[in-house]
Amino acid sequence: MGMQEMSKKEEPCLCGKGTYSIKFLMDDYSKIKEEWIMNCEGCKNKYELETQYECDKFDKYEKYSWKIKI
Repeated sequence: MGMQEMSKKEEPCLCGKGTYSIKFLMDDYSKIKEEWIMNCEGCKNKYELETQYECDKFDKYEKYSWKIKI
């Protein structure tokens, strides 16, 4: 009953010299989760993933973005 990878896409990283991956996962109850992975070593040292949560009366949403590490 774990999460299964449904699809994966590669996007250019912020410096343009590498990529980051977004994996789309789903469990047995159709719950969907995104997993973001920075593949670029330069950006991996400079940026971290920020997650923002938003809710409406029916569901909770997650928004992801890369931000500079402090």
